[in-house]
Amino acid sequence: MQITAELDNQRVKRLHSLEKSFKKSTSELIALAIDEIYNQSKSQTEGEKVLDIVTTQRIF
Repeated sequence: MQITAELDNQRVKRLHSLEKSFKKSTSELIALAIDEIYNQSKSQTEGEKVLDIVTTQRIF
């Protein structure tokens, strides 16, 4: 898939900095960002973790 994106100057500088720091291409960085956001959206919030503990364990 090809993606065309317009970035402001600040984000272009950040992108170039990340490419140098991680020694990754733009495509690789986009894939990493997508994976990170996806994984964060699937992980439980602190409230969900507490609710699971409370509902699955007896608290005396």
